Amino acid sequence: MEIRIFDVSHGFCAYLIADNGNVMLFDCGHNERTGFRPSSYLVQNGCRGIEHLIIQNFDQDHVSDLPNILDRLPVTLLIRNRSVTPEQLQRLKEKSGPLTTAMRTAIGAHREYIHSVAVPPSFPNIEFEVFANSYPVFNDTNNLSLVSFIHYDGMGIVFPGDLETRGWEVLLENS
Repeated sequence: MEIRIFDVSHGFCAYLIADNGNVMLFDCGHNERTGFRPSSYLVQNGCRGIEHLIIQNFDQDHVSDLPNILDRLPVTLLIRNRSVTPEQLQRLKEKSGPLTTAMRTAIGAHREYIHSVAVPPSFPNIEFEVFANSYPVFNDTNNLSLVSFIHYDGMGIVFPGDLETRGWEVLLENS
């Protein structure tokens, strides 16, 4: 397994390649200062598709390169907090002002990636779990973040999205 955590300035983006070559992409923020975009990096480095695209947080800095990702690479599964509907998410985001192209794309993907996959992609030797608080218990995207756990070869990694203190407290109540 290989993991790369990219410098996307304020947001987040990490890339996991399993031993069989399958890919997980955790968020897809980009770096305006350096021009780094995960879509370009992945294509330039031979990625032919993303088996799991995990949107941990529906904020601009976590989805800013999503339109390019979806234009350039096939995505098998979109993993996100399903307790909030696309319509509810759109209303939450519109409270902050007009939606960006990336946010409209993220909400559209949340609406479109609803079908089950007959044979889920394989990630040998990797245990992968996600947890999230429910809407409307929380109605802010930070505390609706997915928390992703990866276990591989005796090692554990946590990607917490933008979960805040109260969100952690509520999640930790659930054993």
